[in-house]
Amino acid sequence: MNKNQNAVMLRYVGADHARRFLLQRGDFAYWTGSGWSKILDNAKIFYNYRAAATACGAIQYQQHKGNGIRTFKAEVSFTLAADEV
Repeated sequence: MNKNQNAVMLRYVGADHARRFLLQRGDFAYWTGSGWSKILDNAKIFYNYRAAATACGAIQYQQHKGNGIRTFKAEVSFTLAADEV
């Protein structure tokens, strides 16, 4: 994992039947709901993916609002060699 403070990752914890989500920054700090903490026990726990993703998007929006937007266009070419295409 990188130590980029701008990288916000949605992380899951717990067993498959009781999965919970939290937000972790690239420098290993956790979102508490009002700021960042290096202590995992202070992390805000989200009970569903959608709520965590919404919070992640809001944090990223606050980080990058006012920045210029750039659009990139790329042409991609693939060569396939197969019996059935």
